[in-house]
Amino acid sequence: MCEGIGVSVKLGSITSGWSATIDVRGECATLEIMGPSVLMTITDADICRLTEPETEGIYFQTGDAAPIRYYIEKDFPCIHPSAGKKLEPVTESFPAPDDFEVRKA
Repeated sequence: MCEGIGVSVKLGSITSGWSATIDVRGECATLEIMGPSVLMTITDADICRLTEPETEGIYFQTGDAAPIRYYIEKDFPCIHPSAGKKLEPVTESFPAPDDFEVRKA
């Protein structure tokens, strides 16, 4: 079984900032937008799919009349990294799939 943990990002102050949270629980993926806060819920099965080396991301869509597409993708090293990315430790990204450079060219 793959196990995930929740991840939360908060930007700005308590009174004027926004937050985005990814939580692993439940039977299906959901997206809740509550003012300046976004809560994305994914399942253990989603985490398992994301840990497979050939999977670049997991993709979802809300069932609303005006659907919203949302996703979580792995961060691969840039083919031609900017100066800032060159300073980023290699451990901050996933190994790129074998055909990654060809597809991104």
